[in-house]
Amino acid sequence: IHTHMYPPAYVQLLESRKSIPLIRRFAGAKDPRYIILPAEAEALDKISEDASASTLPGRPVTSHYSSLGQKLHFMDTHKIDISVISLANPWLDFVPSEEAGETAKSVNQEFSKMCAEAPGRLYFFATLPLTAPPETLLASIGHIKGLKYCRGVILGTSGLGKGLDDPALVPVFR
Repeated sequence: IHTHMYPPAYVQLLESRKSIPLIRRFAGAKDPRYIILPAEAEALDKISEDASASTLPGRPVTSHYSSLGQKLHFMDTHKIDISVISLANPWLDFVPSEEAGETAKSVNQEFSKMCAEAPGRLYFFATLPLTAPPETLLASIGHIKGLKYCRGVILGTSGLGKGLDDPALVPVFR
């Protein structure tokens, strides 16, 4: 089964942001909310102190998205032997070029560590720093080749900004 998770470094990155995508915590809400759409961001300014969880913008980020223990419990409950985990949209597409390489490395290493804690049960698709300079992007591919539990990469349809048929992606595909 392919499923999405958000390792701690990714959650911290989203919690530190002031523009979408971002994660925000709200008084009275059990789980933080993942805000990725412009209309959701606009709603942030209009939230009252007594807002209920059902009227908050975004989607809840439950521990199922970030806790290895919760992921394994879910798998056991539903008789899932193996899961391949990855980031979900928007991956790292919003990360500034100069930070993208280190961010990708951190996320991929955290995924690899999660998988090592559940050997044979979890594998992952790496995330690539598509906003980084070409040499950083190719170095990232070199890095993930050495991660034991990596089984591929996950790409958004925008590729490097010009779609997946962009000739600039050929070195990445190679």
